[in-house]
Amino acid sequence: MEFKLGQKVSYRRISNKLDMTEHYLTPRSFVNIGDERKVPRRMSVILDKERTGYIVGKRRLVSVSTLTLEYESNPDKPDYVDIVKQEYETFYLVACNMRNYDYVLEKDLRG
Repeated sequence: MEFKLGQKVSYRRISNKLDMTEHYLTPRSFVNIGDERKVPRRMSVILDKERTGYIVGKRRLVSVSTLTLEYESNPDKPDYVDIVKQEYETFYLVACNMRNYDYVLEKDLRG
């Protein structure tokens, strides 16, 4: 179901951004050159009480990043971690009060 701007919705599940910490970005966290690791970028949170809000926009956000360890041909520089692939999901931006917004997947909204 497609939601329109200003439409009143209710939901119990929101999405929060996860921090890509230094742990994922250091070459020491990889075993071999070319190894890939999938890193989640968003976390789903289930709320205690149902919230009601209004649709104020749509956003296409990164949900999973795939990292790989790349070889540095210059011996003076260390190997580096590179982002190979990113998976995106579309979230609705929902105004839940006068100062906060929540990112909610379409499947978690009820009109």
